[in-house]
Amino acid sequence: DDGLYINFTDHETVQGRDEIAKYFKEKFENDGESKIKITIDSIKITGNERAIEKGFTSISQKGMPKEKRAYESQYVKENGAWLLQKRASIA
Repeated sequence: DDGLYINFTDHETVQGRDEIAKYFKEKFENDGESKIKITIDSIKITGNERAIEKGFTSISQKGMPKEKRAYESQYVKENGAWLLQKRASIA
């Protein structure tokens, strides 16, 4: 619930799970031509309660060049559920 999203293109920040969901819903609903594809390359369990996911995101928006970025996500297991702890674009 206390997540933070930072758009690295325009540095806009969005705080909180509900606000982040709303941000992306509006972003993709308002432009019916925008698309995002997430490709997971690997998931590595690093301990009883931690995991690291690596992959690529491909984003296409009208009037913009297609953007492909590598990412790494870190998860932590709390009360039996895997929660996203951190996600970052990587070079």
